[in-house]
Amino acid sequence: MERGPSLLDEYFVRMAGVRNPKVCFISTAAGDPEEMLAKYYRAFSQLGCRPSHLAFFRKPRRGSIPLNQIEKGLLASTGFLERHGTPRFSWPE
Repeated sequence: MERGPSLLDEYFVRMAGVRNPKVCFISTAAGDPEEMLAKYYRAFSQLGCRPSHLAFFRKPRRGSIPLNQIEKGLLASTGFLERHGTPRFSWPE
């Protein structure tokens, strides 16, 4: 993720096919670094999304899905961004 939304981020949001999609960020091996979360929230908020993330490693903060509510949070999401090296986007079926 750059300072703002990338072309790939914009494409992902368009492919979601809904207005104001709820996008869940899943940070894998990187943990939950605050800088990465801040860039994610900034970029996807600029694209009109309702961003959230799984709080694996840190105390939950605004927008996070606590692990004890993982099923509810994931089922409410329009799409997912996984960050482990190359970003991967997916949508629930």
